[in-house]
Amino acid sequence: MFLLEDAVLVRDVIVMVIEKLGISEGNPLAVSPYFGIYECPDGTTIGNALAPESALVDTVQNFKSSMSKLLFMIRLYMPSLWGIEYRDVVAHRLDKPLALLSSDVYLEAAEVSDEELLRIQYIQAVYHVITGQYHTTEAQILKMSAFQFFYKFGAYKPNVHKMGFLGERIVEFIPLRHLKEKGFEEWEQKFFAYIQDKAQYECQFVSQSDAQRKFMDEIFRLDTYGSTFFKATAVGLTTEQQSDDRVPIKVLLGVSYRGLDIYDKSVSRGLLANFSFGELLSWGYDAHGTVFVRLPNVDPVEGKPYNEARKGTIELTLIDTEANETTGALGKILCDLLTDYAIAFARESQLEDARLGLTNSLTENIGVNGDVGPDMIPGVSHHEEAITSAPKGAVFSPRAELDKARAEALQNRSKMNPFTAAVNIQKIFRGYILRLSWIREGCAELIQSVWRGHHARVLVSDMIAQMIEEDEV
Repeated sequence: MFLLEDAVLVRDVIVMVIEKLGISEGNPLAVSPYFGIYECPDGTTIGNALAPESALVDTVQNFKSSMSKLLFMIRLYMPSLWGIEYRDVVAHRLDKPLALLSSDVYLEAAEVSDEELLRIQYIQAVYHVITGQYHTTEAQILKMSAFQFFYKFGAYKPNVHKMGFLGERIVEFIPLRHLKEKGFEEWEQKFFAYIQDKAQYECQFVSQSDAQRKFMDEIFRLDTYGSTFFKATAVGLTTEQQSDDRVPIKVLLGVSYRGLDIYDKSVSRGLLANFSFGELLSWGYDAHGTVFVRLPNVDPVEGKPYNEARKGTIELTLIDTEANETTGALGKILCDLLTDYAIAFARESQLEDARLGLTNSLTENIGVNGDVGPDMIPGVSHHEEAITSAPKGAVFSPRAELDKARAEALQNRSKMNPFTAAVNIQKIFRGYILRLSWIREGCAELIQSVWRGHHARVLVSDMIAQMIEEDEV
């Protein structure tokens, strides 16, 4: 429990919770940008993350129901939050090239680095699986549910763990979509048959944490792991079934550390297109709930044209799941999420370079206050003209201008090897983002420390004065 004053911000509370849980070995600022405080207005439905700069007390005072609550959850699923060794660290230990390290070999060799982080990942992963946010096949859900069962109840006991043991609690293990297909009793029978015939011999765990880790290894392998989903209609996208990009298509958007994934509306969530952050030139939104994603016509590294699904601007009209109508607020949420992931991706890349002992030759001589924006990229000048064909009034991410400058620089530097040019400009961007983050964090820490010190001295002075008046000293 925390006692908060009116002026305490959401991001301060996030740091407090991280410190309380003992995450990140006493360095909460290293991972605090990746967490969020979410409002649960009815005690069941999880809403959007609160703005980090907002006052948490204001949100609590505006609760409309006695069932309302706040949830501390992961917002950005970056590798720093996996709770296991980094991929590059494992590759170095195994003496393997990072690019050739498969996911199976990595997950098998990676050791747990932060048990509390892994536990938080596990809690949210279970929620995402049983609510259907992570699509799973019957084989996948049986395997993961078995790990979850061993984590919760321990070793399998035939005389105890049999039909009727779970009852309605089967919903804690099997997604509702699967339960609707076969029913509670049939799934419980199938579940215990799987444990008896197979899982009890494969799940010889030393501790509950081993079962938890096995569950998370399966989650890490999912294509949709870490994605935040939005319902939308897309214009400007072609598929095998729809060749006219002017016809709206109902899609499901997934935003993650991988970039932007676009799925169809089927139960299996077939992937229509996916764009990494290196491919997204810019993104923005308008007041009507439409998001504009600008894509390059030509791969800036390979110099080859993309296929038809990757050309020009894609318009994505977001739909509020609860109200089943378009809303402008979701556009800002999606674009902010893309921007935060892009910054986090650059930050993680810089940290990976530091672990590998690499130096940034383009930025190592630039001071903390150095201006490393588009003006410093050769052949590119900063300008304020529109960067997409979106309607007037659309709001764009600050990173979009830098991304466009990066793409233009790659096209203008025809004499340089395209791959070298891409690497150089990415180094500039990573250095700029990291230094900007340091400046902001440093200023925030200084202001917070001064304010907290002043506040503590005032409280102590008042306490001493009251004690003197009451002749207690």
